[in-house]
Amino acid sequence: GFNLLATEGYYRAENLPHAGSVFSLTGLRLSPETVREQYLAEFAALFDKYRLAGSFAPLAEEYRASSVNIGRQVRVIWEREEAEGLCTGIAPDGTLLVEIDGEERSIRSGEASVRGLYGYI
Repeated sequence: GFNLLATEGYYRAENLPHAGSVFSLTGLRLSPETVREQYLAEFAALFDKYRLAGSFAPLAEEYRASSVNIGRQVRVIWEREEAEGLCTGIAPDGTLLVEIDGEERSIRSGEASVRGLYGYI
């Protein structure tokens, strides 16, 4: 989701020192409709790249470059399992690679987060 209008005071009151919103970080007041339209336009362009290539390949490098998980300890929740491990990268098909108990696992769905390990990030 997108935090649009929450203030710094709200995050302090909720004890969320690493959280922010567009407004609290930039002073801009964006409407949900504006954000939705921009998001959908960006998503459509990325989806077209994926669809035309028939694979994740054209998106892989940008995805890797923007990932905050790679090289960090993460908590993953998937298929009714939960574990902590080292995020080692992104597989060619876009799945998250996490080393758990010495075994590299490919996480295709669920949640992978540094949240809770280092506070809210």
